[in-house]
Amino acid sequence: MISRAETFIAVLSLLLITISIPAFASDLTDLIAQGDKYFQADDYVKAVEYYEKAIEIDPSNYMVWLNMGFSLAELEQYDESLKCYEKAKKLGVLFKGITPPKESYRPDYDKAMDLYESKNYKEAIKLLETLRLNDPSNSTLLFNMGGSYLAIGDSKDAEECFKEIAKKDPLYKATYGILGTLNYIAHSPETAIHYYSIRLMIGVDSPQDKKIFEDRVNEMRKLK
Repeated sequence: MISRAETFIAVLSLLLITISIPAFASDLTDLIAQGDKYFQADDYVKAVEYYEKAIEIDPSNYMVWLNMGFSLAELEQYDESLKCYEKAKKLGVLFKGITPPKESYRPDYDKAMDLYESKNYKEAIKLLETLRLNDPSNSTLLFNMGGSYLAIGDSKDAEECFKEIAKKDPLYKATYGILGTLNYIAHSPETAIHYYSIRLMIGVDSPQDKKIFEDRVNEMRKLK
């Protein structure tokens, strides 16, 4: 038979658990919100500080791991950054391919692609920028802008496009291979190795592309 004291302890324990849940959730939400605020403001030192605290409470949030991974890469802490991406993958996150354009602006998107194929890259960029005003979350538009900048030899703006994707849509897997290649061309071995390593860790569908990435990583490791 359960004593009154045991019953009291059981009820008290349940009460304490019930009381602690809102505080736990509130603290976690606040930490992530603060981390995201600094992340979007490009203050990666502060972003990492808050994300680390959030992970101590709940290590299962893959987006926090991805954002912290990007932040650490910007701080040139590449080994720790890669560990964050690996952790996100182990949590079961699914990296994705292209995001189809919305039907509402499909004709204009097709026109932008026609401009690109006819090598009218600057006009393609202008049209893609306009489309992004109505659909800023569609990373395919930004990806195509980056490709257009590359086509006119503007590697700086191209890299900004692809880094913005990695920051705002970190599941868009093709981005990491492109960033690896841009840094390979720019003779930035550590950064190139990092982004190629992320791409290889995610998985590369094309055996030819996988071989290229692996060969370049090995080549650049010899330069370090």
